[in-house]
Amino acid sequence: MKVAVGHIERFNPAINDLQKHLKNPKFIELNRMAPYNKRGSDVSVLHDLMIHDMDLLFWLTGSEIESMNGTGTKLISKELDTASVSFKMKNGMQVMINVSRVSPVAQRSIRVLQDDCTLFAQTGTLELEKVVPGPGGDEFLTVTKWSVEKADALQRGKRMLSSTVF
Repeated sequence: MKVAVGHIERFNPAINDLQKHLKNPKFIELNRMAPYNKRGSDVSVLHDLMIHDMDLLFWLTGSEIESMNGTGTKLISKELDTASVSFKMKNGMQVMINVSRVSPVAQRSIRVLQDDCTLFAQTGTLELEKVVPGPGGDEFLTVTKWSVEKADALQRGKRMLSSTVF
């Protein structure tokens, strides 16, 4: 019998495509916003939503946390409904995770700052964008936009895990 935790965001097609463009990231920002739902409100937004971004934090950076600083608020439930946490990783990378379960619309996104470009991924809509400084590093930019095909992340993860020997 195989047992796994349901951190399927790492199998999201937009994240997989984004990962192909990562070259020595300096800063990563993960945002996960959702409308309020009573389901899950008995635990903090850290356990309800941010847990998925924490998995991505370790998976994308390949590093342990050196230090962190965060804040959160209770707005509707008795537990934290919003939170923002800043991380300094042992490999020097900076990461910011913002989560809310009291947003008017759902949004899941990643922004990555690198020396050569800034990458954006809307992981809910599977749209990506790469912004590259123009010649001479002035304000002119080259923007490339693309989207990836929708795929069932749970099925992708299941296929990948079934080929893994534990």
